[in-house]
Amino acid sequence: MKYLIVLILFVAVSIGLKSQTGNHIHHLYGLSEPTSGLIKIQALNQQSNIAVEIETFSSGFSLGEAYAYALNSNQLFLIENVQPTVSILNTYFLPEIYFSNFTGQSFLTTQGTNVSAFCVNPIFDNFLYSFSVNSGLVQQLNANGGVVLNSTLNFDLQDEQSLKMFYFDDRIYLTGSDLANGTSKIYMLSANGLSFIDSAIVNYTSLSLSAHPQFGVYGIAQNAAQENVLVELGPTSLILTEKGNLPSCVSCTTESVTFDRNALVIDNETNSLIAVRSETIAGNIAFYLSTFSLSDGSTIYEQALSERISNLIFVKPLDDLVYPGDANHDKIVNMEDLLPIGLKYNDLVSPRTQVSTAWIGQLAQNTNDTLLLNGADRKHADCNGDGQINEVDLEAIYENYSYMHYSEKSTNANCDFPLYMVFPALAKEEEQVSIGIGIDLSTNSLQNIYGLSFTLEYDTNFVLENTLFTEGVNTWFGVENSDYIQISIDDYKSGKVDIGITGIDKLNRTGGGVLLNGVWTMEGEVIPISQSFDDMTMRISNVVLIDFEENLLDACGIDTSMRVYSKEVSVFDRTEKYLDLAPNPSKLNYISLSELTGLIYVEMYDLQGKLLEVWNDNFDNMNIAAYNKGVYLIKAHTKGESYYAKLLTTN
Repeated sequence: MKYLIVLILFVAVSIGLKSQTGNHIHHLYGLSEPTSGLIKIQALNQQSNIAVEIETFSSGFSLGEAYAYALNSNQLFLIENVQPTVSILNTYFLPEIYFSNFTGQSFLTTQGTNVSAFCVNPIFDNFLYSFSVNSGLVQQLNANGGVVLNSTLNFDLQDEQSLKMFYFDDRIYLTGSDLANGTSKIYMLSANGLSFIDSAIVNYTSLSLSAHPQFGVYGIAQNAAQENVLVELGPTSLILTEKGNLPSCVSCTTESVTFDRNALVIDNETNSLIAVRSETIAGNIAFYLSTFSLSDGSTIYEQALSERISNLIFVKPLDDLVYPGDANHDKIVNMEDLLPIGLKYNDLVSPRTQVSTAWIGQLAQNTNDTLLLNGADRKHADCNGDGQINEVDLEAIYENYSYMHYSEKSTNANCDFPLYMVFPALAKEEEQVSIGIGIDLSTNSLQNIYGLSFTLEYDTNFVLENTLFTEGVNTWFGVENSDYIQISIDDYKSGKVDIGITGIDKLNRTGGGVLLNGVWTMEGEVIPISQSFDDMTMRISNVVLIDFEENLLDACGIDTSMRVYSKEVSVFDRTEKYLDLAPNPSKLNYISLSELTGLIYVEMYDLQGKLLEVWNDNFDNMNIAAYNKGVYLIKAHTKGESYYAKLLTTN
């Protein structure tokens, strides 16, 4: 009888974990073009190839043309060029999170310019900027129609198919390919006055960049050998830093791998870059939705698409999302979720738009009443969204048991200036970890700041004693020891570090983003043997924020956690070498490494680090027929050396 019970539980959990991915629609949107003149907005899933239609509308806009998105108001701007000198600005509203009965609104305004590239200040959505190949001018547009201001310089960019324009930290950036010289150009202008600041020529045949106010500027570049790489742009130096290799063609004479320049967006929940690429092999084209780590370009998710998706938008909800059943908001549904329901039993909260226990992130209003257990908002205990916490909410625990998600935790309170943390894509035992600590000014743009102090509380089980320190970064707040100073004092016994940062130039700051980094070394043995990861709880508290006029500003901290992985989880370490794998992508049932001399054995892993296969011989014909279409990791060992490669199978 015991064996029967165990078998039933195993099957139930397996089915749950499998369906978790299939049902989970993220707050990611993209456009497709089913027919000419018809545009479809879809909600996308990074973990599967699900695309749910939001709305379809007729438009002269063509897929992959100039567009922009305003974070503060969830407005999508599309440009339609109907005549050589007339453009139509289409303003479309997106929901903060997918729900089935959403109907957007659209407004049309006429602009007296032919728009080749377009961007918007993501915080103040009434500041619109465009570039026209015909005139060579960057212009500031009025959202109600018409040109407000012209740039002082004409910009020599003629290849409309490569143009990209974006706003970051009070500057406008314009990029494009120089086809004659096989390079790309970057221009930087002041958003205030459109005056020229600097330019750079980079040795990439193509370059597509995406910016996020808090995370910086990242993108994808391709060199003359058709190799795709993840790059980070120094926003003031205009220097590109290569972060890691991305999928590229193997035999570039018969195939190509390219990324859609307008299907590129930063996911600010998982510190990653979402992109759409097309692969043409022997005349057949396939599309993929990929999520890459910003730290090293490694693949987090990889999904085939049934059609081309472009013009991606990642919407960050103003409040954290409720995942039905995760009553304590610790990112997993388990038996601990019974406790908040008991603590808040019969309490009333604002009902959600939909009464639902479906495993999708659901928009819900914060209550400003948090759990002492971990600082999560009370709203999460209303699992089904009907506005009352009671026994009905237990159904969501049964339905979604063992499901996991990656939504951020609630802040302790709503305020004008919330602080936040930016975590690395992969934090492991024994390694040094660096997190970004920032402040969000987008909720109250009328105020400036000059200095602040706060306490960072952390779990000492994860931190090696006497290793935690802070380091300044050159950002919107200024240059350390020139524009500002910062100090930190660590009290390891209490698990607290007090941090202060203040300007020294007697000038208020605006802009928002990362202020400084917190750095420490992880303990070596903190993950239980029975699991591959654990969550390190962290909190920012005791926030004091002032402007130069000595006004006390409304600021608050955050309760959150960082996922820490066992040192055994990572398949590769930094001493390993990259390996050319053929065929890759593989449509065959085998892979070959016969050209690697001195080969002892080869391993195959999934993206979670699980060992799937070991080959000790026959390295020219290693069978992979049993594995489904997807991305796998190959690790090859010779005497004293290790090599790795990513394998994309299309079986």
